[in-house]
Order: sequence, then structure tokens, then C-alpha cells
Amino acid sequence: MSEYNYLPLSWSISKGRDTYGYNICRLDSRATGKRYRCNGGGYDMVGSVLGDWLANEHQERLQILKAHNADKLEACGYAVDGWMKIPGFYGLTFDIMGKAHIDGACGVSSVIKIAEACGINVTSDYSKRARRAIGFFVNR
Repeated sequence: MSEYNYLPLSWSISKGRDTYGYNICRLDSRATGKRYRCNGGGYDMVGSVLGDWLANEHQERLQILKAHNADKLEACGYAVDGWMKIPGFYGLTFDIMGKAHIDGACGVSSVIKIAEACGINVTSDYSKRARRAIGFFVNR
């Protein structure tokens, strides 16, 4: 039987001096107890926190994905920075030290595609009442 992890999403409004009124999106990992958050708006905030979760908690799987696609790696950004990407995985880059980074603001569907390529099934828990995703079921 497969093991599921539930990643709940929560929203609030910032009361901070410099960020007063900004939206805050949080994703909690019950497996590790870590919280991933972003604030602001105008980009895919849900994709951003999901991408942070994937990059931080499944770095070894992202490294395996990189190794399997070593012949497809391309330079991106400025040549001096040493950033690499795998075509077909929008938002996934590797820094000069080889660590994977995911820009989830590229969209939650891009993050889910990267996760599935790593062997992680991610399913949205959608609330009709709230009219948005309220979390994710992750099968590992």
C-alpha cells in the first residue's frame, strides 16, 4: 500500500509594517513539520510554495532527474552564473553547485510535472466552496 502525505494550504493577510495587506500563502509539510510561505501577488503563489517544498524535501530525486537527463542539459541565463536547465521542465534550474531550484511562480502545473518526473504523484485537494485548492495529496 502506498503512503500518502497531505500538504495543507492556508491563506492570510499580512499585518507587517512593510507588507501590510499583502496576501500570504502557506504550505505545511506534516511529514517534516516545515512551513513554506510566500507573500505578495500577481504570480502563482500556490505553485511557488509547492515548488519550494519539492526543491527542499526531494532534492535527491531532482538530482536523479538531472542525472537521467545529463545529455539534455542546457545553459540558461548569463553564462557566468553557470545555471543549467532541462528542456521540457519549465521552472527547474540547477545552480553552479548542482543544487536544484524550482521557480513555482511559473505555475503549479509545471511543478506537478517536475514532481511526476521524479516519481512523486501530486493531486490537488480542491474545495468547491472556497473555489480554490486547499492542499495536495502526495504519494511517495
